[in-house]
Amino acid sequence: MAAYLLAFIAPLALFPLRKKSRTAYVFILAGLWSVFAGLRLDIGGYDYLAYKDAYSSAAGFNDIAARFEPFFRLLIQCSQSLGLPYHGFLLIVAILGILPAVYVIERRSGETPIGLYVYGIEFMLYNSFIFLRQGVAIGVAFLVIDAVMDRKPIKALVFSILAAGFHYSALILLLYPLLSKELSPRARSALFALAAAAGAALFIVASSGLGSASSIRFVNQFINYIYGGGGMQINPLNFIEVAVLFFLIYRYAWNAAPVLGNAFLAFLVFTLYGTIEAVFIRFGSYFKIAVVLLLPLMVTGEALEKRKRHQFETNILQFGIFCYYLAKITRWLILNLNDIAVFLPYRTIFG
Repeated sequence: MAAYLLAFIAPLALFPLRKKSRTAYVFILAGLWSVFAGLRLDIGGYDYLAYKDAYSSAAGFNDIAARFEPFFRLLIQCSQSLGLPYHGFLLIVAILGILPAVYVIERRSGETPIGLYVYGIEFMLYNSFIFLRQGVAIGVAFLVIDAVMDRKPIKALVFSILAAGFHYSALILLLYPLLSKELSPRARSALFALAAAAGAALFIVASSGLGSASSIRFVNQFINYIYGGGGMQINPLNFIEVAVLFFLIYRYAWNAAPVLGNAFLAFLVFTLYGTIEAVFIRFGSYFKIAVVLLLPLMVTGEALEKRKRHQFETNILQFGIFCYYLAKITRWLILNLNDIAVFLPYRTIFG
């Protein structure tokens, strides 16, 4: 457990370095996290073993290559041609996913490491240990939202296509330029009403068994997903977390760029359906990016200037965010102690 805790507090521990060199802070932090992910031994569950089989032998690669996106296949082939061992390849994958994310978060976070701290817990671990292809895609997705915030749609389009070359789910990033306009209260209410109505309809159909009478294969399959939960259990904590986040962001990050607020609303919708079927979480991850960019705004910038007499409240907010996410990841690691992923204890290739 200690190795993970040290990794998660690295953005805070290294933060004094940022005052001397922001570039050094970004590269050292990203480098440490990449080494942490790349040199792990037998941690990452089925995906770790599947990628290892694909990388270690030509036969294994040919068997699985058809399921890999073109840029990821190219990355494997280039790494093999350079003679890199499997963990050298894992190191490269981690760098490609982590470095762009750290760069964008640091650039957009002002004078607080909260964004990078939350990223380490919510993205770094899962994306560099388990979801390797999508981990790279999400790293590039940070560049997409950065380009949209800078009003550079062509750049955002290029990065979106690049991300999709590592994981096809990243095609949803093409929606980001559409989120750059501020939604009217009526449009926002309509969005939530539509999502709520769809969710209520799914619940009614699933609980009443109406779906079983349908002759449409898609409907039957979807109802089965609802009954089975798509391999996931509905956790009330998911709803409590997003509800609290919604309140905090509305109260403290009201000055955020429209694309961040709209992306967060999209994340809420995907979270709702992610408790029904896991595939929605894949897409929701690209909008969850907004969370790590919104949290720093609660304690920096214009919102903080409006609350000069409430510094105590700001400190409590920061402390609460720190404790909550630390408790969240600790719980997850303990629950996965005996799972196939076997995250504990942390092991490296050096023994």
